Amino acid sequence: MYCFLSRFAKAYAQELHAWIYFTDKPNVTASIASPQSILTQKAIQRKARHGIAIDDRDVPVNQSYVAQIQSQPGITYKTQSKWFNCVHVTGLETDINALTTFSFVSSVDFADPTKMAQINNHNKFVQTTMPPLTYGNALNQINMIGLNNLHDLGHTGTGVTIAVTDSGFPNVDTNPAFNQLRNNNGIAGGYDFIAGDNSYYGDHFHGARVLSIMAAQELVIMKEARLMRNIIYSERKMLQQKHQ
Repeated sequence: MYCFLSRFAKAYAQELHAWIYFTDKPNVTASIASPQSILTQKAIQRKARHGIAIDDRDVPVNQSYVAQIQSQPGITYKTQSKWFNCVHVTGLETDINALTTFSFVSSVDFADPTKMAQINNHNKFVQTTMPPLTYGNALNQINMIGLNNLHDLGHTGTGVTIAVTDSGFPNVDTNPAFNQLRNNNGIAGGYDFIAGDNSYYGDHFHGARVLSIMAAQELVIMKEARLMRNIIYSERKMLQQKHQ
């Protein structure tokens, strides 16, 4: 009876989320000296444009450390962050705390939903000027949120890739409102995380409506940006999978 109750209690113990921080990264000096080995050319140019130095935060996490964390019993690996040099895991509190026995683990932070992230607003935009744009029927909406001021300073999305994560993008491949976006090769690609394929021109309409605010023919908000659409939630497919 004791054995049964012990296993029963463990099965229903609370699984926690935590971030496991590492002490160091591999080949930091060499990586920073050769930034093309750790960053894309686009990322290097973006940092240079905004005056952001390439430093150890850009160096990838030590994959040997990650593999050792993944192999530990009771630990489920979620993802990793090179900026914070850590991995996100889930598991029981005792299993997560056991990871501190590794010499390369500097600290463990458990998720605390009562704390709000601090937002640091620094204006790193390089200001330029450009001729005024013609907004047509969107003029009132553009002026209401001040986008005309950004456009006047030259911020139109040039060279920017935007990931639109939503529930579906039906008819974006055929709707005339998106002709300008399609004709300018403004759709970089996409992925349906529910189906595990590239069938993102369907499902729920919300994503198409959000995309229309950003890039439909009559609305010039981020007119020169390229868009990557991602479906992470689909009511129809979730229901289909539930009843299979």
